[in-house]
Amino acid sequence: MEISPFARLDRVRLPDGRVGAVVGVWNLGEAYDVHVGDALETWSADDLAPAD
Repeated sequence: MEISPFARLDRVRLPDGRVGAVVGVWNLGEAYDVHVGDALETWSADDLAPAD
């Protein structure tokens, strides 16, 4: 099993350009709960990129 690239990141970039904070992990890193503004959204790991 490969460790997720987002396992130790606080911030990720979403496909629409917003940046959010990772606050939860689903299914060993297949999906992440991301806090964006005032909302909590769940995103697939394939949709996220490291924030600069």
